[in-house]
Amino acid sequence: MELSDIISQEEIESYYNEWTSFNQKYKPETNYNVHSGISFIGKVFQFKDKPIFRAHIFKRKLKKAFDPYFISNRGYLYPCFHTVHYFFPIEQIYHASMLKLVPDYFKFITIDRFHNKKAPKMYKRVDFEKTKLSVELLANIKLRENKFVGRASITFYDDITNETLHIWYFECVGGLRNYIKCIEKLKQGDNTVIENLIRQIKGRSTKYKSLINKRHLPLEEYLINELKKGNIPEKELHDFFSYYDKE
Repeated sequence: MELSDIISQEEIESYYNEWTSFNQKYKPETNYNVHSGISFIGKVFQFKDKPIFRAHIFKRKLKKAFDPYFISNRGYLYPCFHTVHYFFPIEQIYHASMLKLVPDYFKFITIDRFHNKKAPKMYKRVDFEKTKLSVELLANIKLRENKFVGRASITFYDDITNETLHIWYFECVGGLRNYIKCIEKLKQGDNTVIENLIRQIKGRSTKYKSLINKRHLPLEEYLINELKKGNIPEKELHDFFSYYDKE
């Protein structure tokens, strides 16, 4: 999928101009929107109502956060992206963009893979020291009942010249999270899922005990007691099962 598949050449020029003048590109996206404890991208820009999204990459923050060569006390000195570094901005712009394309996106979990018929295109290296970087997502998402399917291309740009450095192609399927499936069944009067949901609450609570930065979450006991009384504390369950606080 290329820009020319979605918009005309005249619109491409307009897109580049609007992105250049976008005044929030250096303001980090929220952790909640990018599903991460650290945001490596700026606020996501959407061109008109098109499935075209772009964000600045905070490359210094990114290269210090993951240091495969164990020199973090001096910063990451290797001049090119390590393979792992590509996936942080890819994943983050994907999550932030899906919020605008999929209603109630927080209810879904995505399974993705490389497009099996399109290999990534590597035109030039992504240079940490000399290149001002941005990442773009083009998406074709089709909504289904309780799921979505789609394809996306991710482009890494030299942000000064709008030169394309790399293009990666993906396919994805989004399905309801397990706790959401339980909530939907409870709404339909199926109380047999209560014990399943309680097990999920206890399992998530155990994971939260290892958090370095503790969060103020609905109490495990409160959620379980409400479910046993026949109530569905839906908002509190959403807050509890989200790894990130809304900001």
